[in-house]
Amino acid sequence: MRVSSLRFLRITFLFALPVIGIFPACKDESDDFTSGSFYPIDPDKEPIDTSTVIMGDTCWASPISVKKAADFNQRFTRYEGWTGGDATYSVSLPDGRTLWMFGDSFIGTVKPDRSRVGGGFHRNAIMVQDGDEMTTLTGGATAFMEPAEAGWWYWPGHGFAQGDKLQVVFFGFKSTGGGAWDFAYSSVDVTTFHCRTCRFCPSNASLPTRP
Repeated sequence: MRVSSLRFLRITFLFALPVIGIFPACKDESDDFTSGSFYPIDPDKEPIDTSTVIMGDTCWASPISVKKAADFNQRFTRYEGWTGGDATYSVSLPDGRTLWMFGDSFIGTVKPDRSRVGGGFHRNAIMVQDGDEMTTLTGGATAFMEPAEAGWWYWPGHGFAQGDKLQVVFFGFKSTGGGAWDFAYSSVDVTTFHCRTCRFCPSNASLPTRP
């Protein structure tokens, strides 16, 4: 495994400023779910048994259609290993499997009543899908990939697989205080896994080295 650090790269997206102006603002913020005041499903009521939800005349340019992915809901309803997380990315591997990467994740056991016992909170996690089989890959004590620096962690970006190499972008962050939002961006690391047909060897993987 090789890690290339792009930590000192600084890019200013000046071209993005005029682009923002072309998107019209919603007239009524109560209709905009990004404002935090809109929740499409009442959490206190039983969910409606429908495969499609269409939001009609809203502030968006066209109606929004959402189709329930029943197969993925079933596949990711898990009771062992990885049981929940955010920042989801998937990469198709050359041998037909699919690599799933997650940010903050729960690793452990979930009871039939959906309560959690033991386990822990990990900053990133990886599963490999082979058909209908999902396998959680183990890595460090608090994440699949852990930076060498104390107080740092990785959140994953996307990846690319070709031949016998899999390259994954990991964004490094570091703690700046004791609060929930006291953290700062610190690095971009491109991690290369050299495994036959991109199979992971986590027990033999070394931690990233810094220049």
